[in-house]
Amino acid sequence: MSIDEQRHWPGLSILNVLRPPLGYITKYAIISTYSVDLVAVVAAMLALADQDNDDGSGSKVAFAQAFETQRSRFRVICQAGRIIMPNKTPEVLTLLDHFVREVQVDEQIASWHPKAALVRFTSAETDSASLTDEWHLWIGSRNLTRTTSWEAGIVLIGSTNSPGTTIPGIPQLGIRLAHYADLQDIEIDELIDSLQVMQWRAPAGVKVHRIDLFDAHERREWPEAPQGLKALTVISPFLDGEAVRRLGQWGDGRTNRRLLSTLTELVSLHSRQRRLFEGFSELLTMEEPDSLDVNADSGPSTDELDSADEALPTRGLHAKLILAETSSRQILFLGSANASRRGLSGGNAEVIAHLEVEDNASEGLKAFVEQIQPKDETLEK
Repeated sequence: MSIDEQRHWPGLSILNVLRPPLGYITKYAIISTYSVDLVAVVAAMLALADQDNDDGSGSKVAFAQAFETQRSRFRVICQAGRIIMPNKTPEVLTLLDHFVREVQVDEQIASWHPKAALVRFTSAETDSASLTDEWHLWIGSRNLTRTTSWEAGIVLIGSTNSPGTTIPGIPQLGIRLAHYADLQDIEIDELIDSLQVMQWRAPAGVKVHRIDLFDAHERREWPEAPQGLKALTVISPFLDGEAVRRLGQWGDGRTNRRLLSTLTELVSLHSRQRRLFEGFSELLTMEEPDSLDVNADSGPSTDELDSADEALPTRGLHAKLILAETSSRQILFLGSANASRRGLSGGNAEVIAHLEVEDNASEGLKAFVEQIQPKDETLEK
């Protein structure tokens, strides 16, 4: 799990998730994202082929080798119209269309928005009997772009010969991603058989109850508050009134509720619904995510589609999660969904992990939130 800084949750580069373990090669890989930057696709392709440098770059020879080995093994799924081109586009980047599949969803009412990576590694030695396939599954908030925003995610490691547990929802997630990716190296029946018996290892202090990948327009139930709720922390860069109102009613009069978002979102909602935030004890703000991390909950704008890859990076908020604490349990909903109706109850395609965490897994998140000063006075609450 990560919020990308060691003094909080431990940081983990997405490229580390994609690189094959020692003795393995990539069998196939599917990445789902809302927006995709073609430069980031190159970095992912190099990592999957184990041809990248520490900074995610590689030589022309490494690119050629990675392109050849991954062309039938690697796909990126994104929202139609959300491919980001550099201002100065090398001709070689036009070759990357082969790796990208766009999902046609009308963004006025919904978006393809799940952020996930499913990677299968196999032994580099064809006659090796000592190594079985290893899987990496990453779920989080990060797009496949060169963002510097604060993000949150979780990595699971799967195998059939190591201790772990089966996790509901993962087989269905794999089938759905494979359907959209349309990779010739994936046999669906074999994929189903493999994922149904897969044993997954989670980070220390984390129990995974289930992982759901919802398709666009697929209805689902709103998350439910656990009984005896003492504290609630909601982190979301984008909001809507219905989600804020529902979450502000979780628990009772003794429940401490905190909401962390951007000042733009809080002021915008407050100007239209002045009593909307009364259920929250604290309102906290961070900078907005950079211009590559656009809002999939309000439809597209012309400005959002422009690439800003030449601009100086900012460290805005893009993590999305809900932490609900009782006297005996800590429930964490983490993934791609903002605190919005389209994110949590239907409209957008989203991926959401339902977790239970111990103190060692949540204390970094709490420290991260507690260092932010409340901004209630800005809204004249």
